[in-house]
Amino acid sequence: MLAHEYRRASLALQEFHHFASLLLAGDSSLRVRLAAYDAYGRFVHHLFEFYKGCFDTNGPRHSAIQGKGLDRHVQEEVVKLMGHRADRIARGDSPAWDNDAAYYREEVPPEFARDFRLIRNQLSHTLRDRAEPSRGVSLPGFYARYHRFAMLLYEEPYWLWHVTEESSVDWKEIGRFEEALKLHYEAPPNKPMQADGPSGRR
Repeated sequence: MLAHEYRRASLALQEFHHFASLLLAGDSSLRVRLAAYDAYGRFVHHLFEFYKGCFDTNGPRHSAIQGKGLDRHVQEEVVKLMGHRADRIARGDSPAWDNDAAYYREEVPPEFARDFRLIRNQLSHTLRDRAEPSRGVSLPGFYARYHRFAMLLYEEPYWLWHVTEESSVDWKEIGRFEEALKLHYEAPPNKPMQADGPSGRR
């Protein structure tokens, strides 16, 4: 579900901003570093899945778009959005906090979409390169080179996909998960499950 995927990206980004602020304030504990890394990784992953879902939904016969075909769609989208944002700023239709139009007229690196897909694949699997990056793209490298483009891909559809009233969306099986959980654990509201360890029931 696209609304859910976008919401997961939003929550991950909020979490990343929280832990990034702690890092910048001087808290470089392992807990905070891991949390910031994990949150940003989830943001990138869910943002990629959101756009893949959009392209799959709008593609021919709703077929899945893979590999280089997907790269082409993502690259074209971010280039288009950069141009749209620059034009809005030039017309005076952008908020005061936005960057100068020239910021969005810079060329998008031709490897962006490919690296976006590769980092999503890397984050989806258990790889030694997360701890010892030796080839390809790393999450720190992606952030340093491409974060501005990832944020543009997140910000532009915000007005359409940001859910302010969860009750206004048909969450389908997501909405039924609470019922399944209660049936399985038979836990009344005043006896919540333990959050820090196994509850004794599987």
